[in-house]
Amino acid sequence: MPISIILGSRIRFYRKEKKLSQEKLAEVCRLHPSYIGQIERGEKNITVEILHRLSQGLGVSMAELLQDIDGKDYRQDSILSDIYNQMFQISNGDLKRMKRLFDDILDIINH
Repeated sequence: MPISIILGSRIRFYRKEKKLSQEKLAEVCRLHPSYIGQIERGEKNITVEILHRLSQGLGVSMAELLQDIDGKDYRQDSILSDIYNQMFQISNGDLKRMKRLFDDILDIINH
């Protein structure tokens, strides 16, 4: 999987975690909202300056955004990215049910 897609997924993850819209993040970072969308979809390769602005806007370090991005096992990032992207296509109610199911599975694995 291309690094731009992995990085874009991480940026989207942190943006959603901080409950920021693409528009609000763009405003804080002095970027265009459509550019944020292109970055999150991995359609744009960004400069270090843009990465710095995004990390500042998200309140995370650049190192955090890039952590293990060049690891040898991209399968885990690919699987997580696929799951994450699919989550946007289902309802909140279904997401809540999936979370409960996931929690139950983790309880079984950890015991």
